[in-house]
Amino acid sequence: MPPVVVVAPTVCRFTLKHTVSGGRPCYCSVDVSIDEFGSTRHAAIASTATGVRNAWQTNMVPQANVGTTFTGISWVDLDSEDGETGSLSPDGARPLVGMQSGAQTPPNVSGLIKKRVSSARGTRSGRMYWPPLSEGGVDDAANLASGTRTNLETAAGAFNTAIQAIGVGIVGTVAWRVVHVVGHGPPEPGYPNGKPNEWSSSDITSITVDSKVATQRRRVRK
Repeated sequence: MPPVVVVAPTVCRFTLKHTVSGGRPCYCSVDVSIDEFGSTRHAAIASTATGVRNAWQTNMVPQANVGTTFTGISWVDLDSEDGETGSLSPDGARPLVGMQSGAQTPPNVSGLIKKRVSSARGTRSGRMYWPPLSEGGVDDAANLASGTRTNLETAAGAFNTAIQAIGVGIVGTVAWRVVHVVGHGPPEPGYPNGKPNEWSSSDITSITVDSKVATQRRRVRK
């Protein structure tokens, strides 16, 4: 069954790519709204891609385990059905490898970053799984150490602030957002509730890190 083509006005989806110990890939997706005042859509995306990559390497990569390596950023423009795609290599002058020392947690164990929005959809406002943590930051009851949690929350907040600053004097208004499904077609095989056919998005107003680690079963499989 072909994937559903997501069309979310003004939004470009960026994928931050890493490898973790053992060479496994680990991806984090970030949806960013771009209002390209005084610029073309292509130029606005190019400027934003560089800004997102730089903000991620500066703020987020240092919070990863030493076995995690940032390998680059790719994107797909969700503003239309045929939005452009592209990719960008890491900035060699910024952090490339995680700075949290110690043995890495199993590959299916990660931090859980929760995104909060101001809309009524706040109970389903999105989450992001953080690459494997250091074992020293997790206790036997699967709790994140307070320092690990605080540092990750601070870094994610700084990343959000840096995203907003990308637009100043360059491409207009830029914001980290959460994409929501707001419309469905009629029921059909494989989509009993109807295939999603309409999307909107909301600004992220705050970010928290769950006190418990999260697990993803599919992350231990190839």
